[in-house]
Amino acid sequence: GNAKSLNLNHCIKIEIPKILARYHTPKVAADTSGPRLGDFDDAVLRRSVVVVLDCDMAIVNDPNEFMLVDRPPRNGDGVGFLPKILRVLSDDRWDLVLTPQYFTNITPYADAFNHLNPQFWEYILPGLTTLGYVACTGTNMGLRLSMLHNHSRTHDRDDNQAVRPFVSDQGNPSARYEAAMQGPFPVYSVTEDYALSLELKKAGVKGTYHAEYLVKGAAPSGITAVDIQRGRWTEGHYQIFFSRKNPAFYPHKLGLIGSIYYNYGTLAYLCNIITIWMYQLVPLLSAIGLQPVAFSTSFRYAATAYLVLTVAVQYYVREAPHFFGMWRANMSNILLSWTYMKAICRAALNVKSDFATHTAAKEAPEDSIMPNPPMPDRQDDSEQLLLWLLMLRILITHACCC
Repeated sequence: GNAKSLNLNHCIKIEIPKILARYHTPKVAADTSGPRLGDFDDAVLRRSVVVVLDCDMAIVNDPNEFMLVDRPPRNGDGVGFLPKILRVLSDDRWDLVLTPQYFTNITPYADAFNHLNPQFWEYILPGLTTLGYVACTGTNMGLRLSMLHNHSRTHDRDDNQAVRPFVSDQGNPSARYEAAMQGPFPVYSVTEDYALSLELKKAGVKGTYHAEYLVKGAAPSGITAVDIQRGRWTEGHYQIFFSRKNPAFYPHKLGLIGSIYYNYGTLAYLCNIITIWMYQLVPLLSAIGLQPVAFSTSFRYAATAYLVLTVAVQYYVREAPHFFGMWRANMSNILLSWTYMKAICRAALNVKSDFATHTAAKEAPEDSIMPNPPMPDRQDDSEQLLLWLLMLRILITHACCC
């Protein structure tokens, strides 16, 4: 299954019970295979929190250790990630809390691929959370252990589409992988964070978003690394979209609005492709004298009103420096439209990608950690030149469309 999900499930079901056994007496004696979460009182599990961080993310114990370049930090009270997470989860209403991420190897004005993504962290997520969305991005989050245990027990192993090809290719999986496949983190998609968010919402779990930058890390550097990352995100979304896991099939669990906004990010990739490629046709059609509409006075007024309203919605900001972040979001989508298209085709045709969707037992390391390859600290100069040439072409195309 998804290598990250397998690791997380293994830690939750095998490693964390060993840690709990050091500090708490199980209510039943553990068997020879070791303690399990079900051996402990519910109160112990409810007071325990699992923190998930990508390996390139670092907790900031004092938020004043780093300064956001495009605005001052809002969290100036000197309280770091772990105390804030525990403080939020002390409220019994929440079983999950997510915080935003910040990258220190990229400056906002050179962030052509929108790694910092203020559009998402500052505007989209707060709004979706208000609507009941369970925000989960795979890192920088705390989850109540009792919730993960309960979700593991109700999780249907047969729903994990990755299990069948794993078993058919490798024979019977080991006990470690059998346990990992049945954990709370889904293995049927290469974007386990989106899949987990969907499954938790369907199970009635409530989560919240804590909009303070308490974790810092390094973003992928280089065009190839970004292409792989964004392609994986897109493919994972469409693996779910083209399956019976599609949120549109679960309005009875997600609610009518939930079945729509859980597909919002998925459909955004497709709408982006259609919009960008249609923009390329406009100057070409004009060059050969084909005009799809008549340039009347009514059309000029309508087009102007549409442009003003579109810009007002797309570029709405509460803080002036965020305006440039909104522009970066549009530019990065244009640059990556071909990446999105390739990923959608792979998911639609069920073509095996190069992502670590399935990990053979013989390829798994002895420990429970599967390290990511090291990323360079900065982009290569030739890649930066290519990137700016692409952005120049985009600006010229938009000028011709206007």
